Amino acid sequence: MERARRGLSFWLRTYASGGLCENFGYAGDDRPVRFFLRTMCGVDRGCDGIWLRYDLGKVRLLHWEARVKAPAGAVMEIAYCETLQSGRVSPWITLSGGTSCNMDRYN
Repeated sequence: MERARRGLSFWLRTYASGGLCENFGYAGDDRPVRFFLRTMCGVDRGCDGIWLRYDLGKVRLLHWEARVKAPAGAVMEIAYCETLQSGRVSPWITLSGGTSCNMDRYN
């Protein structure tokens, strides 16, 4: 590991990946719901994007930073969870008493 200005810096290894297809919702709909209802498919199908899954190994409180090469107009949505729900990342905070979300969007 290499030291960063604050804390530790580490490289992530892709744990799983695949194609991503929109199958429900409109652009103005609730973003976490649209995120969760997308179909994770093989990259051989006509996909709307890709998904990548990383495992940090343990629960972490962090501020992350990334350098991404993507075409103009690309959107990146990131959801965080402590455990997978039926093999999927659920962007909602478990046992929360109100509206909650562990998701960021960058465009």
